[in-house]
Amino acid sequence: MFRLKENSYGSYYFRKLKPVISMEDMLDTLNYFKNTEGLPSKLNILEDARDVKVKFSIKEIPDIMREAVLIMKKYEVVKHAIVYNSAIYTAYGLLAEKLVSRGNYYLRVYSSMEAAEEWIKSDIL
Repeated sequence: MFRLKENSYGSYYFRKLKPVISMEDMLDTLNYFKNTEGLPSKLNILEDARDVKVKFSIKEIPDIMREAVLIMKKYEVVKHAIVYNSAIYTAYGLLAEKLVSRGNYYLRVYSSMEAAEEWIKSDIL
């Protein structure tokens, strides 16, 4: 699912999303962070969602993000960058970003891997 990547600034969990993402895939991701032991308390996540097709409605995003916020409370701080190259899915991501803009979970949407990596390695929340 996720693999640990190391850079000169530290480490982050990375994955390239599969071409089609369902609601079940979203729930599997949340369960990974809920149930996986040994992850750092300061968690950095980078997801490459370029060229994906989402098989759930934008109306389902608030429910997904409510669950994500609850799960991410187990960590001290979570920085989560997602990279899209589609306008519609960028809009999905921006809605999700707005819904979690509080607490310890920081979600940001990017159009390039370089920009996402810069944010992940920065001290900026």
